[in-house]
Amino acid sequence: MTGTRKDRPNLLPQDGEVYFYPDFFSQQESDLFFAALLKEVSWKQEPIVLFGKKVMQPRFTAWYGDESFPLYSFYKIKK
Repeated sequence: MTGTRKDRPNLLPQDGEVYFYPDFFSQQESDLFFAALLKEVSWKQEPIVLFGKKVMQPRFTAWYGDESFPLYSFYKIKK
């Protein structure tokens, strides 16, 4: 990995920090991680309500968390 945060822009200037490192993993490493995530993660497409109509989210998500917390939520979706 080359570079530091000082030479990269913060992509979330409000309420957080995100720095992009395009070469953090090699292409081979990236392909291996991507294949493992596709195979091992239980991806789901959840419904949401937009303008009073139930539609499927335009993304797949996976929920993981500490079992000691009984409920997680995001935009009225609770797990």
